[in-house]
Amino acid sequence: AASPVPEGGIPGEMLEFSKTARIDLETTGRQVVEEKSRARVNIYNAFGALPQGLVERTRFITDEGRMYRLVKGVTIPGAEIKNGVIVPQSIEAELAADEAGEQWDLSGEVKLRVAGFQGTPKFDSFYAIAPRGFSGGFTGDSQVVSKDDIARAQEAVTKKVYEELEADARSRIPAGFTSVDGLKEIEIQEVHLPPERTRGMRFSAESRARARVLVFREEDVVRFLSQVVL
Repeated sequence: AASPVPEGGIPGEMLEFSKTARIDLETTGRQVVEEKSRARVNIYNAFGALPQGLVERTRFITDEGRMYRLVKGVTIPGAEIKNGVIVPQSIEAELAADEAGEQWDLSGEVKLRVAGFQGTPKFDSFYAIAPRGFSGGFTGDSQVVSKDDIARAQEAVTKKVYEELEADARSRIPAGFTSVDGLKEIEIQEVHLPPERTRGMRFSAESRARARVLVFREEDVVRFLSQVVL
């Protein structure tokens, strides 16, 4: 049985819902672009138990002599010694080609060594593995994300998540409850957009929002209105 309605009001419950929406749009900008091939790599220490620091732009080379540089400085952890055997330890990092252009893209697994260690025992004991090679190199005229594209995408994805969340919130109100539009709040929490001048023919935008809806039991509303009328 429902509890009596307090004088001057109706008991309500606050419900909360979240929703993420995504849209894809065509780019409209055009620009001469120069981008370097990049890869996520694991840098290994098979040399000894001491950590090894590498500064930003440290040079790595492939067996063919192609050069890539460390995007951000790292410290490679020391190797583990188990039963007298060296077990290499690694850290993840990013390497970028020394110059822009597609000619720096490499497919498949790629192994690189620290150029500065050439001629020392460390040369073969510190190495990087790019499991999926290098990609993203480009020079030339290309379609890119423009400032107008970003503004258009932000408006469209915000509208979409708002409408979808509003419909979702209505459909998820439990049976026997009702809500009032004026007692509903929808908050846009995050919008993810690509940086201006990102290369590509299409791009994606994503937005996450939260709705807070105050709902009432229908029987409480009826009882309250009956008291008011009487």
